[in-house]
Amino acid sequence: VLDLLLKYPRTCYSHLFPDYATKWLGLATVCLIGVQLLVFGTTSANDEDLMQGTTTSERVLAVAFQCISSRTAGFTVLNLDLLPCAPALVFMVCMWISTCPVAVIVKSTVRQVHTKGGEELYGASTDTRHEEDAGALRSQFSNFMSDNITVLAVLLLVVLAVEDQNPQNPGDSGKRLMSILFEFASAYGTVGLSMCGAAWSVCKYWTRHSQAALMLVMFLGRIRGLPASIDPTVNIKSLELRSRTIKKSVCEPTTNATLAGRRRRNSEPCVKLGFVPAGFDLVP
Repeated sequence: VLDLLLKYPRTCYSHLFPDYATKWLGLATVCLIGVQLLVFGTTSANDEDLMQGTTTSERVLAVAFQCISSRTAGFTVLNLDLLPCAPALVFMVCMWISTCPVAVIVKSTVRQVHTKGGEELYGASTDTRHEEDAGALRSQFSNFMSDNITVLAVLLLVVLAVEDQNPQNPGDSGKRLMSILFEFASAYGTVGLSMCGAAWSVCKYWTRHSQAALMLVMFLGRIRGLPASIDPTVNIKSLELRSRTIKKSVCEPTTNATLAGRRRRNSEPCVKLGFVPAGFDLVP
């Protein structure tokens, strides 16, 4: 079973990838965190307003924690209302990317099940599958990042137009634009960060129309990256069919076996298989 998992991991679990896909995912994660550490550490680590009341070790921990958690977790230990423009832009890009690396890896390494079993599907070499997955990865990444872009542009325009006339959201127009863009990126990435100095989101001061638009952005971000079809690893009908095939193959004695062998096998209970990887058929 272990050899099977290592050789064809994607047929057994939706989030168990081949070695090369795991390396892609690890490299993307390290690069995203590294860029945030570089920009945020060089521009904000010595900012006395942002890091007020913290020691040197606490600043290092705060920068590391903020860069690691900003893309998906949505936690913060700093007042992001005082965040400079450069790290704010980097955080927005990373929040927009969000879970994109995992989602595109899942889609690009999907293994479709054919009726002829696994031999036809996996007859190609590992290098061929590597090249095919790399091509699918580029296509899936482009689709993931540009999904719903027209709707998002319209929603952003609506929020900007409404908030310009909102008396409860005063302040510099540049600062207001940055906070709205930050809120949009956070909502679409389903992160939850906000450039607000209080214990709530800056959208508290928005109008109802803007808040409704932001809710739609969060919904679009939540459903983006959904697969176009059911993943073969969770295809119940395919699993049931292969389970019955394997049970029949294991439990039926061969015609060339000796009488003693037949009695021994017939006296043993049938092997119960709780899970059969999609794409594999055992034959007698």
